[in-house]
Amino acid sequence: MNKTTEIKIRVTPTEKKSWLINAQKAGISLSEYLRRCASRREIPAQPPEVNYHLVLQLGRISNSLNQQLLAMNAAVTSGQDISNIAEATEAVAQVLDLLKTVQSQLLNSPESLHEK
Repeated sequence: MNKTTEIKIRVTPTEKKSWLINAQKAGISLSEYLRRCASRREIPAQPPEVNYHLVLQLGRISNSLNQQLLAMNAAVTSGQDISNIAEATEAVAQVLDLLKTVQSQLLNSPESLHEK
């Protein structure tokens, strides 16, 4: 829907500055920030850019670990004797679970700007 109706309000310079900062933290426009505040919707902070880079790196590590698991399983299937395969497979699976948890935590911000 095209937004064409304006609502003009008077605010102090300090209020405007604070709202602009909060909108920037959330990665949204001031207008969208104010609409969300008015409708009492949660306004989560945008994850820092560094989190995205860490998530990408963790994804690459996860892919490497998955490839190692596949290689170990292929070796066992082909009849190669690999000592402690069950323990190694379990350890890699646990690390993969931890990586997924960390990725999720890096992308999700538990705090909202309303709570600050």
